[in-house]
Amino acid sequence: MLPDARGGEQQLLETALLLAVRHAERPISDLHKLGPNSQRSADPVILRVTPHDELVVVDVEPDAAYRFLTALIPTTTEDGYLARGVPGLRIIRQGRDVELRLFGKDRMLNSARALVRGVPVPKWREVLKFIDENRSNIPDDPRIDRSPQSSSREVKRIAEYTKCPGPIGFGSAMLRRFGLLADADHVDIWPTSDTTVNIEIDRGRGVCAVARALQHPLAGIVDSRFIIDEPLRPTDTRVTVIDTAPDPGVSRRFPSAEPLDRPRLALRTMYAVSSRVDSRSASGAEGER
Repeated sequence: MLPDARGGEQQLLETALLLAVRHAERPISDLHKLGPNSQRSADPVILRVTPHDELVVVDVEPDAAYRFLTALIPTTTEDGYLARGVPGLRIIRQGRDVELRLFGKDRMLNSARALVRGVPVPKWREVLKFIDENRSNIPDDPRIDRSPQSSSREVKRIAEYTKCPGPIGFGSAMLRRFGLLADADHVDIWPTSDTTVNIEIDRGRGVCAVARALQHPLAGIVDSRFIIDEPLRPTDTRVTVIDTAPDPGVSRRFPSAEPLDRPRLALRTMYAVSSRVDSRSASGAEGER
């Protein structure tokens, strides 16, 4: 049986890992390097996810390791507001792996743990360079040997970040089931309205197939708590999974618990730019005949 994360702290970290995929993708300006015969619109960011009871292990594409890790490092704006990343994050180098831990509001490392595998030495050096060159926007050094304790300002950001964490149950669940997205040409993942995790899938397994896998009695998440809003059809291009028992963070912000305020996972079919271009080219060719 596939183990799910234990506790909100672990779910919070795993959701951050899932959302970091968007920031870690190959820049659009580099896509031409894939060549005209490539069947992929971008290299994968996550190669494999191995879930355990107490932690999650994420194997990353070496080329994406720098972008993936720096997307997790908490950076602030000039006004001191969180721009992106996870407040309280600490990173620990272990050979080619990087362990991720989180400080809690009590200034102690909590139980959340993740291991990012496959980080080449050059990419790790780039991460260190990013930290050193952006100290004005990274007030708390994420290296645990440099910042073994949490500062007062960091504790404040941690409290703000964890007060309304959003749909972390879905974020964590989908990271642990990332294999469902592994055959897609491209995946886009982002949050909206503090209640929804959106996942768009380009080719590969369709949204209906992903949703059916989430209904599996051993490896799925859909039970009496999680429901699919409508009956599944093979032609579906959008499926929404709703959490009928919102986590405390969401229900504190939305005490009414109205259906639109409940945490949800929105799966969509992505209409890739390449597909639209191909279709327009085909239409043009037919018009010339």
